[in-house]
Amino acid sequence: MFKGRIKIKEKWMILICCCLLIGATTGVANVAGLFYNPVCSDLGILRGTFNLQSLIGTAVTTVTLMMMPKVLQRFSIKRLITFAVICVSICYFLDSFNNGVAGFFIVNMIRCFCGSFHNNLITFLIINSWFTENNGMATSIMMCCSGAAGAVLSPVVSKVITNFGWRNGYRMVAAVVLFFCLPIMLYRRNLIAAETADKKDARQEEETLQLRREPTTYVILIIFLITCYSLASFMSHVAGYCEAEGFSAQVGATALSCNLAGNMLFKLLAGFLGDRYGVRRVNMVVLSVPIFAFLLFLFAQNEMSVYLAGLFSGAANAGAGLSANLIIRDIYGNARFGEIRAATTLFTQPAFAVFTALSGYTYDFTGNYDLILIVFVVFAVIQIISLEILYKRKEKDLVYVN
Repeated sequence: MFKGRIKIKEKWMILICCCLLIGATTGVANVAGLFYNPVCSDLGILRGTFNLQSLIGTAVTTVTLMMMPKVLQRFSIKRLITFAVICVSICYFLDSFNNGVAGFFIVNMIRCFCGSFHNNLITFLIINSWFTENNGMATSIMMCCSGAAGAVLSPVVSKVITNFGWRNGYRMVAAVVLFFCLPIMLYRRNLIAAETADKKDARQEEETLQLRREPTTYVILIIFLITCYSLASFMSHVAGYCEAEGFSAQVGATALSCNLAGNMLFKLLAGFLGDRYGVRRVNMVVLSVPIFAFLLFLFAQNEMSVYLAGLFSGAANAGAGLSANLIIRDIYGNARFGEIRAATTLFTQPAFAVFTALSGYTYDFTGNYDLILIVFVVFAVIQIISLEILYKRKEKDLVYVN
């Protein structure tokens, strides 16, 4: 009984460490946009040119994550996280000395390479090993911390940039990354649970690892993930959409806040209710909500409808940030989660980056977001259909082949 209590306590300590790690990665990344205007204005860089570093970073991250399974076989997760945190913190510090776009590009490439070793995939692997039960609850709490960290850090970083300049802003971010990650770096015990399954489950996982992915099921999974991440890309255009439709900047900022609130709300619903009612049933509902969100954006006539659309569109971000991972784990099993998630990054990260750009180009050439919103409604329907097909194939035991 005493050992059981220690293990329960350790599980929650691990969860807290992972929450802080997520805050230092995804949460800190959410404040990157605060640097765009001050850096470009001070150094005379075109904003579009400065934003190209995100596309370059996506390419570097995609390639690195594909190598993740082999890297994890050679190095411990704690060592990888320690290496990544220190390097990422140094990179943010180096950004404060850049005087041209080339410097930002080089530093960002290094940061994205190193940051790939302490990204969401790593935290999911840690949580999956400790929380075989209540996994949805634990992962939803963890993923909500990315939004919470961004919401807390955003006004603080903005104030530092305004009062002390963008260079000191980068130095502050470097310190925050290191500070948030100290608990997991200094944690004395193993980050991966030593005993994650009984003998029967361990035998089943070993048998699973010897099977190959069924090609048709895997293609359907890729279609599902591409649509999922494409829909999430509209978050960065919520404020721009409001201004394009004639609403004030304040309405746009409020709509974006509604989106972030919806993101956290639907993550909690997907996690907590998924444990109770099943991953398939709950996430089918969560992933249906973006259909109504994009239709509301299309036909919004007043501020309240825009706020509701912003809130519902948070379900798209929850889908990419949490639901997709829960579904992969539910369909392919915990043993193959890391492998499948790393392999599909080749499609998900570019989908997010490409549709972020396409949404902007839609506005540039048409003066509104109507066309891309129609595309997203179609994508949301395809997402639901592909998800249903995935589970139908799972019921027919068509996920793996000998």
